[in-house]
Amino acid sequence: MAALAACVAFVSCHSLGANVWNLGQVHDQDGRPSRYGNLRSPIEHLLSEFVASTEELGGLRLTAEASNSRIEDPLGVCLDNLIALSNGSRRSPYARALLVQMITWLSGDCTYTLSRERCALEIASVGKWYGLLQPRYPESLERTSDTPEEAAVEGDGPATAEQLVAPIAELIRTSKFAVALHSANPELDAACETVRQLLVDRNGVRRLVAVTALVLRKHGFDAPELAQLRRLHDELCRDALAMALGEALRDPDPLPRAAGVGAWIRLARIAPSAGTPETDTIATEALATGFLDPSPLVVLAAVKAIETYGVPENAPLPTGTDSSVEAASAEMMWMSRLVALMTRLPEGPLHVATCDAMARIAGEERNLHAEYWIERWNAIQRAAVPGPSVEGGRS
Repeated sequence: MAALAACVAFVSCHSLGANVWNLGQVHDQDGRPSRYGNLRSPIEHLLSEFVASTEELGGLRLTAEASNSRIEDPLGVCLDNLIALSNGSRRSPYARALLVQMITWLSGDCTYTLSRERCALEIASVGKWYGLLQPRYPESLERTSDTPEEAAVEGDGPATAEQLVAPIAELIRTSKFAVALHSANPELDAACETVRQLLVDRNGVRRLVAVTALVLRKHGFDAPELAQLRRLHDELCRDALAMALGEALRDPDPLPRAAGVGAWIRLARIAPSAGTPETDTIATEALATGFLDPSPLVVLAAVKAIETYGVPENAPLPTGTDSSVEAASAEMMWMSRLVALMTRLPEGPLHVATCDAMARIAGEERNLHAEYWIERWNAIQRAAVPGPSVEGGRS
């Protein structure tokens, strides 16, 4: 059984490797679709890697370079391979690292809306492994130096690919040394700290995730002498996904934005510390972001999150909570906003989700009649704090 499990894991790993290879083939470096490339099946990818390793060991060249062929539907190939990659075993840290790299790249650079949406949908599933809670936006990469001298030391912006060469080489060297000694290496600790101090953008952090994943895969993700490198790798994965989440939340298309809002709320609501003031504050911020979006699709994602998880109760109420009724509790505030949605949208998926969210907050059975919830809200207002009622008609 152990041998069978090892065989399955080996084939699965190479299958995911084929997905990553194909994603690279159907995109140019800037993320635009490429109509010429060398697509591989999992078996072809396995054989190609085996032959390449044999050639490398023997110093021989046994095969010719595979020629590129026309790709009729690069966008469809992109989405298919992204789905296959995301459906791979996430219990393998290397498989997760591959998914993190592709999400980080394609969430901001791919031109296909459905692929960017898929990236956003996967952020919560993989981000929970790294403790992801908050997005990061490009402006967070701006230098904060106060003097010209500090600016000269810091540089003009995120580290370039050339500037990453030396830190990466030092990581590899010190990792090999630690493995050879079978003990922790202070030089590796210093190399990891150097990488932590770097200012890197999405492309930079993706490269660092790839390098640390390859080193850990070679020597073992659980190798005790590489514990510091494993911590760095997990931090880099979290940073990469935070940048991908930031890209999703600011995507020009509502589909990735809706998926991003849903992922952000889910991360806060399923975290080990869920229900604390910290995570509830993050969940409240994510819900407010969804409710304020101009697209009904994004608002729908926020409303469905309330239906699924309820409302965050241990957080300050968001900006704009002015009335005494709304300020009475988190439940009152979100019910007020849901009723406001009902009066504007008398039918459609958002109307249904709003009724379901009201039932979740009120702890009652499902009822899809808006007039019931509007009257229920009026009764709650009268019982809590005197105030004006909301008028509504039969949907």
